Amino acid sequence: LLYSRPGLLDTLDPDRLIVQEQFAPYKIETGTLNHAACSGVSAAIDFISSIGEGNSYREKLVSAYKKISNHEYELASNLYSHLDSLDNVTIIGQDFSNKNRTPTVSFIHKKYSANEICKKLGKVNICAWDGHFYALKAIQKLNLEKTGGVTRLGVSLYNSQEEINRTVKVISSL
Repeated sequence: LLYSRPGLLDTLDPDRLIVQEQFAPYKIETGTLNHAACSGVSAAIDFISSIGEGNSYREKLVSAYKKISNHEYELASNLYSHLDSLDNVTIIGQDFSNKNRTPTVSFIHKKYSANEICKKLGKVNICAWDGHFYALKAIQKLNLEKTGGVTRLGVSLYNSQEEINRTVKVISSL
């Protein structure tokens, strides 16, 4: 998204196709509008607002994001606590004392590499990722580069407590 004060985009003369609209905001587009994405954004807003409560889109969206954030925090906090209690798992990263924390949990396993953990989880339809996640210096500093970095699990709106329990059960059995 781009916001500009009224009239400012009209002062620009960007490179564009001759057949393209010559007035703002269309004249700053690099080609044909992505109509599918426009529809997708609209559908996403409708979906998210349907989770919330209120009389306006804004009220519904604010309410929905609070509900989503609380849901993700509860699940991720639970995942963190359960994994942190396992003897064969070491959590990498901060705990969930900050409610605004991103709902991801990274860990290493005493017996298996991050990639091996992901493959084992994948065999039972649990999605996990392994690697450095663009924090290569941290992975190197922690001496985790040779073993493939960390395993990372993320929680979202679509996850349930049942899935968290199943994930913990699989990891604890390794």
